[in-house]
Amino acid sequence: MLDGMSWFEVLTVALSVGVGILTWVQWSMGQAFVKQADFDAFVKRVDRVEVTMEHMPDGEDFTALSGELGQLRGSVEAMTAKIDGLAQVAAQTNQNVAMLMENELAEGRERKNGTG
Repeated sequence: MLDGMSWFEVLTVALSVGVGILTWVQWSMGQAFVKQADFDAFVKRVDRVEVTMEHMPDGEDFTALSGELGQLRGSVEAMTAKIDGLAQVAAQTNQNVAMLMENELAEGRERKNGTG
């Protein structure tokens, strides 16, 4: 195989094949690994997300909020019961006022007609 070729030609072919293989390896690694600039941009995005997450409520916050909402629900139910009671009192008062007005108007008519 090397009979018709000089060492220089063999070396040239070997270097050409080696450069081709190294080029392919470099290209393959470029496809498999991330570039430093892309990695740095990703790290910045993750840092921003982490800073945002620090200010978000966690499980303890939601548990406390749930308890406070339960207390608020109880307070609202108590106020609703009081308002319903006041509505009944107001309705009764309106009925009493209506009866008194009707009575006064009837007495006024009787006085006017001279029957009272």
